[in-house]
Amino acid sequence: MNKVGKTTENRVKCARYVISAVDSNLKTILAALVALTGYREEDWRWWILLQRDTLEEKTARLYEAAIELARERSGDKELRSQRDDCGAELAGTLATSRASLALVDSELPKRFGLDGRTPRSGVELEAFADNVARSLADADETFTVIGNEIHTRNLAREIAALHKRYKELSACVVHEQRKAEALLTRRNRALDDWAMTYKIAASTLENVFRMADAHELAERVRPTVSRSSGQEVPEDNAPAQITTTDGTLPASDEVGSPQPSAH
Repeated sequence: MNKVGKTTENRVKCARYVISAVDSNLKTILAALVALTGYREEDWRWWILLQRDTLEEKTARLYEAAIELARERSGDKELRSQRDDCGAELAGTLATSRASLALVDSELPKRFGLDGRTPRSGVELEAFADNVARSLADADETFTVIGNEIHTRNLAREIAALHKRYKELSACVVHEQRKAEALLTRRNRALDDWAMTYKIAASTLENVFRMADAHELAERVRPTVSRSSGQEVPEDNAPAQITTTDGTLPASDEVGSPQPSAH
């Protein structure tokens, strides 16, 4: 499961709440605005839907960027785990090879570069393993200890194979980290665009709703600092709907994005 983070989820919920408020109450809001101001309905409709549609677009872009970043980070975690497991296996094989050679002669590990501390990870482990594998392969010797034969070329092949795999995985991790950094930059840009759009659109719609005497709805879409930062969402899952004087809900209006007509 790709988690985009709680604050991003909350920002998306706040934006969808504002969008839903417009979709659920547009017809009633328009009627009130026309009666109050005398401006034509199509002009008010264009202005309100401009805020709604722009916010919807920026919210979709933010969510998409957040999902891609979360997916990449999830893959990075698995890849790093594979690299670390391979590194541990490589370090273990080096330690076993050192012990086997030391049983033959305590000086043999030093001869093949296996003396001293064995690096546990990173480029140090890569360089150490590569040097040991080359030394063992070049020697091409066979030793006998406690009735068992130790072929340096066999040890070299085993270490070289793990070294190659570890180096490949390490390169993949670096590549994926760079991709994640690029996606993080993209997500942050989308977040900046969203934050500006949300504040402008939600503030505009708040004022429009107040002008239409829908003060409760205006308060619910108001872009507070905590909502803009993703720290909270409106209390209700669905926005409040305006009721008519007889207590019934007004008929819903079809939401579109017409252009303003000329006066």
